[in-house]
Amino acid sequence: MDGFARIYELHNLLKKSKYPVSYIELEQQLECSHATVERAIEDLRDYLGAPLSYDGKANGYFYDGEAEHPNALAGLWFNASELHALFVTETLQSNVQAGLLASHLTPLKQRTPKILNRNKPRVASCPNALA
Repeated sequence: MDGFARIYELHNLLKKSKYPVSYIELEQQLECSHATVERAIEDLRDYLGAPLSYDGKANGYFYDGEAEHPNALAGLWFNASELHALFVTETLQSNVQAGLLASHLTPLKQRTPKILNRNKPRVASCPNALA
C-alpha cells in the first residue's frame, strides 16, 4: 500500500469508528508498523488538516467532532509544478485585478509553507513562492 492509499485507509477507519482507534488496531488494519502508522497520522494532520485527536484513556485516535468538517478531506490535489503555476498565476492576476482568486487561495497559502518546510530536502531548490 502506498502512502496516500494508507492515508485514505486511515481516514476511512477513523471516520467509520464510533470510538477511538488504538495503535494496535491501526497497525493490524493498515498492515504496517507502529512507525508507519505514526507517519500516516502526521501526514493526515499536516497535509490534509484532519482534526485528529488522541484519547489517553482509550489509547486511541479519533476525529474531533467539534471541528468544522471533521470527516472531510481536501478535494484538490496538486503536484509541485502545478502548485507553483497556481501561485504564479494568482500573483500575476492580483497585479491586474484585485481579489478574483485571493479568497479561494488564502487557506492554501496558509498551509503551503508548513508543508514545504516539512519537506525541505525535496524542495530545497524551490524559491519561496509565497513571499
